[in-house]
Amino acid sequence: MSHTATSSFQHDYLPAEVEPDGNLSLPLGGYEIKDSTEVENYLNNNNDLIDFLASLPAHISEMENDASVCLEHYHDIEENWEKLFMIVNTRIDNMDEVDVLEDDLYSSLFEPETELLSGRIVLSVE
Repeated sequence: MSHTATSSFQHDYLPAEVEPDGNLSLPLGGYEIKDSTEVENYLNNNNDLIDFLASLPAHISEMENDASVCLEHYHDIEENWEKLFMIVNTRIDNMDEVDVLEDDLYSSLFEPETELLSGRIVLSVE
């Protein structure tokens, strides 16, 4: 399971639009965006991920209708990499059930898109 620090981020809940030039006009519909400027910059540099991301909230709510989905950008300066973290927040208290949901989401949504994603998005279910 992936862990993230979220206390220093702002919460924004808004719908998304893609500009004619291909740039994303945040916010992205169906997501809670943490530090929207950083997420927007990341997606403008990785705009091939936008269609994939746009389809996920509906699929996730089919599997777990009380879940909220958050996008968070992380840049590791020491290791010189950056990724987008997708955190699915559930009301499930049983960690075994959380692990099963994470495995199901990964195998049904992320695994078929491995070539597209190429390690740029990390899934975490909490």
